[in-house]
Amino acid sequence: MNDIYNDIKLRLNIDFNEDDIHVFDEGKTDAYVFSIKDEYLIKSSTKQELDVFKEFFSDNKSDYFQKLYYINYDLSYACLSFLKGNKFNEVTDVDYLINTFYEITSNYKTFNYEGFGYLYDDHKRWSEFLRDEVDYSAKMIEGEPIDINPVYKAIKEIDKYNIDQYLIHGDFGTHNFIMNENKLYVIDPMGVVGDPLYDFYFAIFSNSDIYTKIDFNDLLKYFDKSIEYKKNLMIILFYIRLCRTYKYDKPTYPIYVEYFNKLTKE
Repeated sequence: MNDIYNDIKLRLNIDFNEDDIHVFDEGKTDAYVFSIKDEYLIKSSTKQELDVFKEFFSDNKSDYFQKLYYINYDLSYACLSFLKGNKFNEVTDVDYLINTFYEITSNYKTFNYEGFGYLYDDHKRWSEFLRDEVDYSAKMIEGEPIDINPVYKAIKEIDKYNIDQYLIHGDFGTHNFIMNENKLYVIDPMGVVGDPLYDFYFAIFSNSDIYTKIDFNDLLKYFDKSIEYKKNLMIILFYIRLCRTYKYDKPTYPIYVEYFNKLTKE
């Protein structure tokens, strides 16, 4: 780590000691992540992750995201701005959240890329990427009595549409939100080439305290796209979130099942 510390001091022209460093260790990643003086965030990453940071943060300079200061490929780390605040843990204003999700995702920029899916991964059709995400998620609930047929039907319907390419966050859920004085910030992009609606629905369906307080039909007014396309994408994203809830937040899983059954019967 001394090489990284010395490199940071040189590049940023700052001095710091052990008391200025706060290490984040939540046991969910192999990356070494720490802040310096609550101003800079340092994250060790693979080359592919660093490439994603480079593309995503150069493409998205919104105040809702961190600023990327620089990347050191030789020492395998990125230096970003540190977002002060607390991990998102309570839904207090659903309208603010949904409008903020829309403001962020509707301002994504188109991205010239061959195919869809995770950046620098296999190039796929949009429907193929969604099918892979569904298949991966389905393994988390093997044995559960959930009818996946409406999801596969929705994927088949989506394949009929031409989708423009955007560089989106890809893991745009409340687990990656920071709140500071009632303002929302977003961290840890995965970098997916796809439809901004993916992130929009992903965020809403990532927390049962959000989607249980709204009418799904109200979501159809966002984004100028086919109503049928939006309904089908909703089913797919809700299923993906349902599966991951079974693995990561099991107490809310029954709520997801109830709403999934309602959504697929409408």
